[in-house]
This record gives sequence, C-alpha cells and structure tokens, in this order.
Amino acid sequence: MGRRVWRASPITQRGSGSWPSAWRPWGTAALGNERAVVEATGGYEEPLLEACCDAGLWIARVNPRQARDFARATGELAKTDAIDARLLALMARMLGDRPRRHVAPPLWQRELRDWLRRRGQVVVLIQAQKQQAAMARGRAPVRVALYMATLSAVRWDPLMKAHYQQLRARGKLGKVALVACMRKLLGIINGRRRDELLAEGLILA
Repeated sequence: MGRRVWRASPITQRGSGSWPSAWRPWGTAALGNERAVVEATGGYEEPLLEACCDAGLWIARVNPRQARDFARATGELAKTDAIDARLLALMARMLGDRPRRHVAPPLWQRELRDWLRRRGQVVVLIQAQKQQAAMARGRAPVRVALYMATLSAVRWDPLMKAHYQQLRARGKLGKVALVACMRKLLGIINGRRRDELLAEGLILA
C-alpha cells in the first residue's frame, strides 16, 4: 500500500460540491491512499461529506474544539482558511487511524432532514412575523392618540405652537414638523409622569 495522504480544505457553499471531482486526476490507485478531513461547521460541511461518500471517497469529520486545541499546541496564532486547512491535515496525519470514516445517511433520510430543517426555519419566520404584527397593532392606538393630541397642542398650546412654527420656518414639511412635535409632546408627557412618580415616592430620583 502506498503512503497515505491527508487532505484538508476550507469549506465554501460554492466549492464543497466540486471537491470530489478535484481528486479524479489522481486516479483510482491514488484515491485509495487519499483521505480527507473537515471540521464541523454547524451543518455547512454536510454537503461535502455526502458528496465525498457518494463518490466513494474517504472523509472524516473532526470536532472544532479539538482542531482549535491542536492549533494552539502548535503555536500557530494566525487564522486563515489556508492555515486552518494545513493544520487540519497535520492533525489528522498525527492521529493516524483514529479519525473515523464518515458514513452518509441514506438519501431518504437526507431529504427528510432537509425538509425538517426548512420547516423549522419557516416556523421561526412565521412566529417573528406574528410578533411584529402584534406589536404594530398594539402601538397603533397610541400613535393615533398622540397624533390627535399633537394636532390640538400645535393650535392651542403656546409652547408647542411656537415649536411647530419654528420648524415650518426652517423649511420643514408640515408632516415632518408635526412628527417632531409628537416626539416633543411625548417627551413632555414622560417627564411629567416621572415627576408625579417622584412626588409620590414610587420611584427614586
């Protein structure tokens, strides 16, 4: 048997599927001694693992914590894709026969896994949209009440009327000036409520 060669390479979404074809120029005899190792990356490595298994290539997945510990032990502080790949290959070579060959699940299990994963993503998305819609509905009455109060304030309250007129004099559009007044009025309301709570001893200064 020839010398066993370990290979490692960075995982990318575009490049993982083409990995097995990159070994074809080595020939069948060479592939018998070629072994690959990849680091677990939260599922991104699965297409590569399965593509290699389908092509009959030997590949193993290693724990990322072990890979980081090995890198620290070598004194390699820099971190790039090329350095990570070289260190993975070196670690696998030193481990010898300890890495276990990855066995891909049957095709039907892969498809079921992908469907379940997609379903989970859709569920999370739907829940997020429902929460956003609920928050929007909850704030709508507050916005309407604040808008109506501001319309009255810029007509009858001297302070708010002066503030609105100053904004308009600066060239602000009516709606923009009104929104600015809404913010100012909200600040005034919050300040007065804070003072009331302080007076009642319900909050500390």
